[in-house]
Amino acid sequence: TVLASVYQHGGTPAVTNGQYTFNIGEMKGYLGNGVTAPQVWLVFVGEAVASGGAVTSVVAYAYDGRYDSGYSGDLPGTNTAAAKQHNLGVYPRIADFIIECTSTEGGYAVGDQIGLGSIHNFDGTNIRLPTLSRDRNGMSVITSQWIVVNKASAAGTSLTTNKWKYRMIADRGW
Repeated sequence: TVLASVYQHGGTPAVTNGQYTFNIGEMKGYLGNGVTAPQVWLVFVGEAVASGGAVTSVVAYAYDGRYDSGYSGDLPGTNTAAAKQHNLGVYPRIADFIIECTSTEGGYAVGDQIGLGSIHNFDGTNIRLPTLSRDRNGMSVITSQWIVVNKASAAGTSLTTNKWKYRMIADRGW
C-alpha cells in the first residue's frame, strides 16, 4: 500500500512508516519511519498504479506547480462538461476558466478576455456562476447557457459558442 503525501504549512510531520510529509512553510520533506520523521531530499515526479507486479498507468506531475491548458476551440455546448488534466498532484488553490472572443459579440472585440467570476450560467430559472470543479489531477467546467454582461450596454448577453474559445488555469499556490 502506498500512502498519499501530506502537504502542510507547518506543524509536526507524520511519523507513520512510509508516510511522506512536505512542510510548505519550510519547503522541506520528511519521511516517517514508524517512530520519527527525519528530513529527506525528495521530488515527487508523479503517480503510478501497479497491479500484479506491473505498472498499469502513470501520471506525470506538472513539476513547476502551474498548469495552463492553452486555448481550446469553441465554448462547450449546453450541459456539456469540458475537462482538462492539470496533473498538479494536489488540489489547486488557484483555478480559473477564461474565455476569449474570436468573433465580435456582446460589445466585445476579438481578443477580449473574460474570467470565470464574470461569466454566468442560466438554466431557465436561475442565474449563477458556472461550476468549476477540481481534484488532485484534473478540473472541469459545465454550464447550461453562457451569459456575460454586454460590454457596451451592461445588459445580459447569451454567448454564441463558436464566437469564443476557452482555457483553464490551475496553480498549486505555493
